Amino acid sequence: MVGTKKYGEENYISNLMGIPAHDYIENTYDANNNIIATTYKIGGSSGDVVAIVGITYDANNNPLTVERTT
Repeated sequence: MVGTKKYGEENYISNLMGIPAHDYIENTYDANNNIIATTYKIGGSSGDVVAIVGITYDANNNPLTVERTT
C-alpha cells in the first residue's frame, strides 16, 4: 500500500477485524449521538476508503452489533 507506515502494517496484522493500514478515521453519528459507522481511509480525509465498520444499537442505545461492511 502506498504511504503505509510501519505501525499501520503491524496494526493490520494484529487487529481482529482485518482493517488495513489507515491514516484517517471518520465517524458518522445518529440522532442520539451514537457512532453508527467508522470509515477508515489511507491518504488523509480525501484518500481511499480501506474499511467501514457499522454499529447497531437497541432501543436503549446499547450497542448490539459491530460489523465490518467494507
